[in-house]
Amino acid sequence: METTHPTSLRVTELAVTGMNCSGCARQVTDALQQVSGVDSAQVSLEQNRAAVRWKGALVPDVAALVQAVTRAGFTARPIAPGPEPSSAAGGAPSGPPGAPLPLNRWSSALLIAVGITAVLMAGDWIFRLGHETWYRWTSFLLAGLVQFGPGLQFYQGAWRQLKIGQSNMDTLVSLGSTTAFAYSTWLLFSGTQPHAHLFFMEAAAIITLISGGHWVEARVASRASSALQQLMTLAPARARRRAGDGSESEVSVASLGPGDIILLAPGDRVPVDAAVTEGQSAVDESMLTGESIPAEKAVGAVLCAGTVNLNGRLAARVTAVGEQTALARIIAAVQRAQTSRAAIQRLGDRVSSVFVPVVVCVAVAAGAWWGFWPGPARQLTVGLSGWLWAVQPPDSTLGAAIMAAAAVLIIACPCAMGLATPAAIMAGANAAARRGILIRDGVALEKAGRITTVLFDKTGTLTHGRPEILATRVVGAGGAALSSPPAGELERWSVLAASMAVSSTHPLSQAVRRLSGGRVELTEWQERQGAGLEAVRRGLSGGTERVRLGSLAWLLAEGVALEAASEGWVQEQSGEGATVVGLSVDSRMVLLVALRDTLKPHAAAVIGELRSQGLAVHMVTGDHPRAAAALAREAGIAPEFVHAQVRPEQKLHLVRQLQEAGAAVAFVGDGINDAPALEQADLGVAVRRASDIAVEAADIVLLRSDIEAVPESIALARATLRIIKQNLFWAFFYNALGIPLAALGFMSPVLCALAMGVSDLVVIGNALRLLRRR
Repeated sequence: METTHPTSLRVTELAVTGMNCSGCARQVTDALQQVSGVDSAQVSLEQNRAAVRWKGALVPDVAALVQAVTRAGFTARPIAPGPEPSSAAGGAPSGPPGAPLPLNRWSSALLIAVGITAVLMAGDWIFRLGHETWYRWTSFLLAGLVQFGPGLQFYQGAWRQLKIGQSNMDTLVSLGSTTAFAYSTWLLFSGTQPHAHLFFMEAAAIITLISGGHWVEARVASRASSALQQLMTLAPARARRRAGDGSESEVSVASLGPGDIILLAPGDRVPVDAAVTEGQSAVDESMLTGESIPAEKAVGAVLCAGTVNLNGRLAARVTAVGEQTALARIIAAVQRAQTSRAAIQRLGDRVSSVFVPVVVCVAVAAGAWWGFWPGPARQLTVGLSGWLWAVQPPDSTLGAAIMAAAAVLIIACPCAMGLATPAAIMAGANAAARRGILIRDGVALEKAGRITTVLFDKTGTLTHGRPEILATRVVGAGGAALSSPPAGELERWSVLAASMAVSSTHPLSQAVRRLSGGRVELTEWQERQGAGLEAVRRGLSGGTERVRLGSLAWLLAEGVALEAASEGWVQEQSGEGATVVGLSVDSRMVLLVALRDTLKPHAAAVIGELRSQGLAVHMVTGDHPRAAAALAREAGIAPEFVHAQVRPEQKLHLVRQLQEAGAAVAFVGDGINDAPALEQADLGVAVRRASDIAVEAADIVLLRSDIEAVPESIALARATLRIIKQNLFWAFFYNALGIPLAALGFMSPVLCALAMGVSDLVVIGNALRLLRRR
């Protein structure tokens, strides 16, 4: 019998109705994220669903979610979570990558509206039937079918917003199309102007074009979340489990729990996070880390859900399932970034909040101008025709007023302003996720686009973090380095140094402990952060001796002597980029060890690329200045930008100093002891593995340990910020130009409907360029 382990307790899924466009989806997202305890909300416009992820172990408050959506002018109801892997991942359900999108609700509306509008256009423009009585009544009936069929969802959306005292694009569309339809209906039934042009075709075309625009918009916008959809489909729904008696069975991933043993054949996707217990193989982790080279896995190695076992058979013990897997945390990070806000968005939000009322006032003013002062209105339009293009306003004064008002209502597009920032953030976050770069939120993207200085932590970031011993020197009683120490003297001090270092996790200590396999007994052992190690041992005379292993600066500060002869050797090793640590007994130096960490293969190229972007590149390290300078030369960092002998707690102050000097600082560290500096920096970049991505202090997390993604992430952030500014400019420019042209009669309502739909597509299409960025 399978035991079910809950995997989606922190994810609530809702069915949402009333959303007509990406702007509506954004409203729902904002409403859900304002609920206390919500970590992120992912809204699918195509499927009318929302997936809400809760923080920590909070009990989901579904009623609060429903109320929030209702207050935003929409309706919602809770539904059972979707099937694996979407529920486990915490995202909205989606089909496999590359699968065609399901027909959304705009498709059926288009089938009706396009057919009717085509008939009306043919009658008006081709066969010139506009003055035939039978055709006028036929066009009334056909336009009515569009108005109260496909157009009904616009009325419903406008009514929902009106009930909560708000307005949106549905309000403008409803007012514009209703104005044209109602005016034409009045003319038809009153019979006062039997030869006046009726605008039934225009009313139907408005609904048709905008419905078509939403249909295209829904399909195009879905591409922005393609990377997230691919992540959601990585983990398989079934796994092969080995029972305690050795029997094997295929089970649902939902039934797996920590400690279970799973079996992986070549070609299998890893269903959950696990640690290898048997076998050896190469694993493709490219979808999580962006690293194309397979990772070799042996006993003890970590496997992440969603990766692919390539060529060997593995048995692995489950370490994390559902929300606790690296894949689920990555999906949560991408969702959080997609649904976040950037500070630059506030301008668009402020304008959008008053946009519809202002547009309605402009439409009323335009209608009044054409209705009460037709002479000056026509005169101005004719005068501008020589500069723009020739137009022929309706002969009827009332008709011209109605058309001007309707055109203003239709061409205005609050969606373009509302989508300018979130569309770019969504595309940028997905483009980054494809490259193994996790961005916390839109604010992080915005900050990354303004960085002027990059400060690298050396150990484990620019270097491998695994120093190797270059040379050792035994120091005699006089403090001088001995070229030929007495037999057994080097081994004696090597054993003591290794015993001091064995309990420390510092990279230098790990290298020193490889000096010898022997050990001596020590007491009162303690590690002094940024300095070294200190302990007490029993001496040959029966007394106790204080033993220290650490940086020379610390040892000298503690009163340990280092004479000139030893200093020459230290300078020689430091000149070659080595870090020299000393071993002292009481106040006497007994052993010097030169260690050197090597640069990562692409470090110099990364530094060069950052400098080519106009960024100042600094390095901070606790090493001796000479060792730091040698490594900096190799990496291509200017000497004045090297900060040596900096203790871990001092990195924070260094970041502050650079900021006070006017720099916008990105700090790049390994996230182990760099949290204060990562938090203080304008942009914190943590270099981690995919299996350990929970670095809360960082704004950007690189899932691979290579730093090649640092310039890529900053360049991508800059491109995203540039796209946001372009979108905002286009949205303002379009409305600033289009509304006056419509008010002056240069654009018919049909052309305005087309332009309004194009404005949304321009904003989304411009954002999608980020997905094609190389």
